[in-house]
Amino acid sequence: MRKTALLMAIVGLLVASAAGASAAVFGADIDRAVVSGGQVVSISGTIACTQGDEYLLRVNVFDRDGNTAIGRASGTCTGNPQEYVTSVVESDSGFACGELLGGHGQARAGGDQKSFSDRTQAVCP
Repeated sequence: MRKTALLMAIVGLLVASAAGASAAVFGADIDRAVVSGGQVVSISGTIACTQGDEYLLRVNVFDRDGNTAIGRASGTCTGNPQEYVTSVVESDSGFACGELLGGHGQARAGGDQKSFSDRTQAVCP
């Protein structure tokens, strides 16, 4: 009986360890771009990475007329999906509320780097 209990405890620890390892998925997306006066003033989204890792994002959004905006964000990963909000370092004029924007970005965390693409709708405050 004690051997069975010990074996079950070891299996439980292995399953818990495997579950913890799978929670450290690295990825990012774009959720929204806020437009004011025709310029993008912030880009935000979600990033998921290993707790304690520092992340760095560079995100571009663009419309069908060729207007572009570039945002950057950095922070410390919590280990759970978390919101990021960029500071926009460059934006063309001509963005309109409600228009569909394309976007792509580069994310780095914990020595990994990934590219991502997404679509979002421009919103006004």
